[in-house]
Amino acid sequence: MKKIKEVGNMIKELKKTSRGRGILFFGFYMIFFLVLFLILHFASRAPLKEAVYDKGNPYKYNINNITSDNYQYTYEISIDDKTIFVEGEKYNDKEKFKMGNKEYYKNEDSYFVNENGVWIKCSSPYLEIVDYVIDVDNVKKILEEAYYVSKTSYESGKETYNFLMSSNNFNLLVHNLDTDIDDVSNEITLSTDENLYTNLLKFKLDSYAKVNKLCQNTMEIRLNFDNYGEVEEIRSPL
Repeated sequence: MKKIKEVGNMIKELKKTSRGRGILFFGFYMIFFLVLFLILHFASRAPLKEAVYDKGNPYKYNINNITSDNYQYTYEISIDDKTIFVEGEKYNDKEKFKMGNKEYYKNEDSYFVNENGVWIKCSSPYLEIVDYVIDVDNVKKILEEAYYVSKTSYESGKETYNFLMSSNNFNLLVHNLDTDIDDVSNEITLSTDENLYTNLLKFKLDSYAKVNKLCQNTMEIRLNFDNYGEVEEIRSPL
């Protein structure tokens, strides 16, 4: 306490002369820069904290409802001003569906069409790109390769995810073709119900379809899923 008082008296004495005030001025800045140097010196040696990253899946949607291969579906395939509607159901490797005024049965990779009450084996009624995107295993590949853009969450619990994918990537996945096309990206939308199960996949493929000469202007594929796990075993009509 005595030393502090002595220092205080010394400062008072120095303030009385111009020389003393000069000593106090330079002394203050010497101490200030010394403290600043020590802070920077020891701070540079301190270990850096690791940046924290979210290493989990940023998406909450669930596609187990369609990978289980038991659901009802409706497809809308629009090319320019023409739209084809498909309505059907899937149980494991078997499907029954209607396209236009024709009825189809599918067993694994084999298609059959009902011609006047007679089931005749036929080729797939779908375009190659449609055949590809209605396969859930391929949908997983597409979502893994696609560029994530945005997500919209609703109060009900439903969510919508938006992705982009180039025509080059689609050509590689669908046709195993390595192309180098400078084009506008194709849009992919995935929507869920309130339980986050996937109930809609939309592929807006204008660029891909024009590159592959499938349309003049627009092409869109909408896949709607419902009644997961409620489809009874499909018996062969053959």
